[in-house]
Amino acid sequence: MATSTQEAPEGERLARLEATVEALVREVSDMKADIRDIRSMMNRNLLIMVAMWISVMVTIFFRG
Repeated sequence: MATSTQEAPEGERLARLEATVEALVREVSDMKADIRDIRSMMNRNLLIMVAMWISVMVTIFFRG
């Protein structure tokens, strides 16, 4: 019985699967690097905000 689509040989299927897995690994690695950059930026911004709040509180304390 003939089918309308022919299956690729096992070697080609395996090679295609390996290429897909490698691409996914690269994408996950890139996402991890992006997340590290975002965390670093958030930490810097949080420190700046804390310093600003401290300076505001000190100013209010000494003016009052």
